[in-house]
Amino acid sequence: MYEHKLVVDPETGMTIKQIRYPKGCMIPLHTHHCAHSIYVLKGTLVTSHGTFGPGEFVWHDEGVEMTHGASDEEDVDILFITNKALDMNYL
Repeated sequence: MYEHKLVVDPETGMTIKQIRYPKGCMIPLHTHHCAHSIYVLKGTLVTSHGTFGPGEFVWHDEGVEMTHGASDEEDVDILFITNKALDMNYL
């Protein structure tokens, strides 16, 4: 997985990252204490809530259980945007 932080607001913790998941890479079941969105730049994003392609936008409320990553066929490039500081809680 490649990750590049584009913005981290020092007051709110709001974060924007560009992430590349290599084909077949899937993040295990987890939650975040922040709401966040994912905008697909390239490839196919596979989540526990559906499959999304370039130009599609996915929103996850705080505390939602999820998995997400790349399809088995291709890498996926996304923008990952949080409303406050990001944490990761694996289930």
